[in-house]
Amino acid sequence: MKRSLLPALGLALLLALGAMPALAQSEADDFVKTLIDAINGKSTEKRMALMHTGSTSCENPGQMQVLEEQFARQSRFPIPGTVAWRLTAARPGRPMFSDRFDYPVRPTHILQLDVKGENNESMYVVLQVARQGGQWREIAGCPKAGTVTVALDKRVAVAKAGADDKAELLVKTLSPKLKDALVALVKADQKDAAVRVYREASAQDEATAKAVIEKLAKQGGG
Repeated sequence: MKRSLLPALGLALLLALGAMPALAQSEADDFVKTLIDAINGKSTEKRMALMHTGSTSCENPGQMQVLEEQFARQSRFPIPGTVAWRLTAARPGRPMFSDRFDYPVRPTHILQLDVKGENNESMYVVLQVARQGGQWREIAGCPKAGTVTVALDKRVAVAKAGADDKAELLVKTLSPKLKDALVALVKADQKDAAVRVYREASAQDEATAKAVIEKLAKQGGG
C-alpha cells in the first residue's frame, strides 16, 4: 500500500492502487479536496458538479430524490481537515447496489473516506467513481422501479421510530444479499466486522449499526 502525506490539504492519503501515475494521483487529491468542501458546505449543486455526466441522465426522475437523501446522510457532521481515505479498484462483476440501481456508466474504483466526528462518532463515506475527461467523477445509479418509493417510505418510518423500533425496522428492510453477508459475519463471531459492513452499506451511525447487528444475532445469526 502506498502512503503519502498532503500538507497543503491536511489529508492522510491511503492509496491501494500500487504505482499510481503522478498525474492520476494529483487528480485524485484534487477530487477528494473538492468533495470534502462540497460535503461540508452541504451543497447539492457542488456535489452534482462532481458527478460523471453519463451517469445522471436517467429517465427515472426519482434519481435526484435518492441523491439528495444520500448527500444529506453524508453531510450529517463535518469532515475534519485530516481524514483517512483510500481509492481501490472496483471488483469484477456487478457494481454495488445493482439490485436497486442500473448503471449507465460502470464504476471503475471505490473511494472511501473514514470520518471521525467531534463526539468520537465515526462515519464511512463510500462512493463509486470513474475518470471522465482526465478527472475523477462520482458514479450515480439509475433507480429501478420501486427503489425511490421504498427509500422514501423507509426514511419516513425510521424517522418516526424509537431506537429499538428503528433497529427492528432496519433489520426487516435489509436486502437479502446484505443480510446474508451480515449473518455470515455474526455466525463467524465477527460482529465488529458486521457493524463496519452494515455502516458502509447504510450510512447509519455506529450505535444504530450495533443495534441492528445485535438484532440479527438474537434472531439466530450467532
